[in-house]
Amino acid sequence: MRRAVTAVAAGAGLVLALGACGDGEDTEGDAGDGGDPVSQTGGSDGAAGSEGTDTDAATATEGADPAAEEVAGARAGLASWLEENKPETAQTSTDIPDCPAITVERMEEALGAAGHEGVSLASWGTEIEWSEYEALHPDLMGIVCGGDSDGDTHDSEFGTASGVFAVDLAGKSDFESLLSALDVADADSVQPPEELGGDLRTACFEDGPPFCVAIWHSDGLVLGTSLIADDADEEAVQAMLVDLLPDVLDSLAQA
Repeated sequence: MRRAVTAVAAGAGLVLALGACGDGEDTEGDAGDGGDPVSQTGGSDGAAGSEGTDTDAATATEGADPAAEEVAGARAGLASWLEENKPETAQTSTDIPDCPAITVERMEEALGAAGHEGVSLASWGTEIEWSEYEALHPDLMGIVCGGDSDGDTHDSEFGTASGVFAVDLAGKSDFESLLSALDVADADSVQPPEELGGDLRTACFEDGPPFCVAIWHSDGLVLGTSLIADDADEEAVQAMLVDLLPDVLDSLAQA
């Protein structure tokens, strides 16, 4: 499969360098995948009997993420916001002030707590990503919010640039396919916050400016943070995401 690291605009054009699939071929390991793996935990017929069904149900309950209610609220809020702000076509560029997921002040606070004190993220805004996800599903949309410290998100000199992104894969794709599409299939798996559970990955890109991402997934909802800075590293971007997750979930639920 051909993949390319692609420039994804946030707000007025901040390059967050997320990945996009270059063609419509299957991602390695996806053969035979009929959708969200969570929906495939049970059998397709009654051969296992009621005992097996009860066991599966009990296991699913025990393994449920502790933030299931928050995830459901954030998913509904994100869907509502996207429907209200949906562009005419997948190729239509959006440039929406502010961000439904987090305020710029809260983002700057998280940056400071992660070791990047005093950074002001100018031109804070939201870009709806649609065409970037078309290879995964034609109707899959998400958001990227961001800004940078030099005050001009249209140029290639970022100073320090940072943002958050959100996409709901439920019923359209799965987490591993998304990671492959973003060229971070080998991202490090780290311990998620105990109070939220889920799956947390971190990665840094070696080409171009120092750029790192942290990505959290729970029941199809994917939330992430990105950081472009001279001293960007996985520890800092992970700390930012863990710090911001409760607020992002709450903000999206109210979007």
